[in-house]
Amino acid sequence: MGTREDSAETTTVWAALRALIDGGDPQGAPDAELARAAIEGEVAALTADLRPGLAPRLAPIIEREVFVALQLDRALLAAVEALAEEQVPEPVIVKGQAAARQVYLNPCHRIGVDIDLLVHERDFDRTLEVLRAAGFRSATSASLIQRHGPRPWEEELAWVTSGGSVSLDVHRKIAASDRFRVDHEGMLGRAVSHPELPWRLSHPEDTLLHTALHMAVNRFWVPLKSWVDVRRLLDHEDVNLERLFERARRWKMRTSLWAVLFVCGRWFPGSISEAALRDLQPGPLTRRALCAGLAHDGHRPIGGDPKGLRSQLLYGPLLSDDLSAVARWMGESARQAQRMASASKPR
Repeated sequence: MGTREDSAETTTVWAALRALIDGGDPQGAPDAELARAAIEGEVAALTADLRPGLAPRLAPIIEREVFVALQLDRALLAAVEALAEEQVPEPVIVKGQAAARQVYLNPCHRIGVDIDLLVHERDFDRTLEVLRAAGFRSATSASLIQRHGPRPWEEELAWVTSGGSVSLDVHRKIAASDRFRVDHEGMLGRAVSHPELPWRLSHPEDTLLHTALHMAVNRFWVPLKSWVDVRRLLDHEDVNLERLFERARRWKMRTSLWAVLFVCGRWFPGSISEAALRDLQPGPLTRRALCAGLAHDGHRPIGGDPKGLRSQLLYGPLLSDDLSAVARWMGESARQAQRMASASKPR
């Protein structure tokens, strides 16, 4: 039996919302349904500006998002002052907050609840130490530690005020799995300055690759705002597809990027040409499996339970570019399972 998201009525609403965001006609989708989808897809403010008639329905969520944006600004200012005082090298802002400044005229059109930071491996522990001393609280989930060990690839630090909390996610790597060979030194070196921010942002090409990698390792179970990021980054003047594809090959994420761009091309016609995708596409068996798995047209392109074991066993190997990457993924998965089993034993 299909889910509500799989119904023809619901997929029509999501298609209309994507068309509106991409400058097209939402084709008579009911305002109430468009507003519901915009909230679920985390694109409320962007949708309200594109279709002002929806603004009253979206006002409460937009007010909350603006409040969160102010909290993030406060947290960023506190972090900047703390690291500068201790002369800790500046991090680079990556992923969603980088995209918000690079491809949205109004950064409030792209709101998150955290700021992702990338630091040199050698600066990771010192950065965390200084930020904790400045009042940031450790908030890394127990499940992340169970899966990846006591020194995971990222640490979440919460900034708590009377109005709630937001977080800084400090990364020494942008992906847990070593099947991906991300050039972190290159990312830090290519980072670009922004006139309104104290720290640099990842280069738009790296922002796109990081976004695609995040989507792939989460088996594409991400909100619509992430797909809008990709669609807009493809149009950024500093994104060169030839360079992007070559970097994806070096990072061992060619298949992951192809899958993301395949969906983007379906959902936002004209965002990427079929000829460009052919330069990146995996072998026929992998391609057919991914096309079938990513054929949904509701909020997300993937059906079923993306967090389940079946999905993990399917997409882990599919998104590994070669046999050595598959072997690394299998070894990492086995170690994660062993750690989690050990942590669950009564003591």
